[in-house]
Amino acid sequence: MDEFWRNLQKDLPDFVILDDLDYMLTKRDSEAMSHDDIKKNIFLNQLLSFTDGVQKNKTKFIITTNQSFDDVDSALLRKGRLFDILEFKELENDEALNIWLSEGLNKDEFENLFTTDFITQADLGSEIAKRKNKRIKETTRSYLKDSSISKVKKKTKRISL
Repeated sequence: MDEFWRNLQKDLPDFVILDDLDYMLTKRDSEAMSHDDIKKNIFLNQLLSFTDGVQKNKTKFIITTNQSFDDVDSALLRKGRLFDILEFKELENDEALNIWLSEGLNKDEFENLFTTDFITQADLGSEIAKRKNKRIKETTRSYLKDSSISKVKKKTKRISL
């Protein structure tokens, strides 16, 4: 891990994407620590130290996790360190169907594809993109801004897209 941080400091990229950091971002509130907890704390401390210089070197971190931001260590959520939280919820079947139909797609095809009560936005967007032969980001852009589907937390205030 030290080499990772040294390379970041040397290269100073514009963006760093850290994917699926669920365990590494959890709160540091345990007094009895396992070997894994110690490794997690070292990583989190290095991340916090590096991000203290974020204004100076302009490196932005994009971090993905499947956990609630309420479970993330509070030091990462401090004003000035955190800029946005984008939280996506699963869509209920009727919400996903409305999006599907708004894209001009067939209801029968939707019902054959999606048989569960809840549908992830990624799955829905991917299937719409396949049918419309477009990139996913172009297809999903409009419905991701629907405030009932996704939320953004700006600094310390939650706002709707």
